[in-house]
Amino acid sequence: MPSACSPRWPVPARAQASPCRSRRSLRRWALKTEPPRLAVFQPGFIEDLHYWVATDRRTAKRLLELVQAALREPFAGIGKPEPLNNLGGDVWSRRITAEHRCAYLVKHDRVEFLQGRFHY
Repeated sequence: MPSACSPRWPVPARAQASPCRSRRSLRRWALKTEPPRLAVFQPGFIEDLHYWVATDRRTAKRLLELVQAALREPFAGIGKPEPLNNLGGDVWSRRITAEHRCAYLVKHDRVEFLQGRFHY
C-alpha cells in the first residue's frame, strides 16, 4: 500500500532516496532534469535589448523575464505565447507591452530570439 506522501507519477530512483519528500518538491526536481535549451540571440534582438536598457529599464527587465520563460517552456507561460503562422510554425511571440512583442524561433535543442521590439 502506498504511503501518504507517495506521488501519482513515476519518480526517478535518485529522488526516491528520501523517505518522504513533498509532491511539490518531487515535481520541481523532475522538471529540472530536462536538458536546458541553448539561447541564440540574433543581432537585431541584441540591438533591441540595448535600446530598452537605454530608454526603459522596466521593459528591458520584462524582456529578460520573457527570455527566461521561453527557455524554460517555449509554448506556455507568461506573455501570452502564440504561434506566428505567417512566419512559419516554429516562430512564436510573447507580449512585452501592449505595443511590443518578443519573437523567437523554437528548434529542438535551442531557442533563437529574433526580435525584442515592435509588433512583428
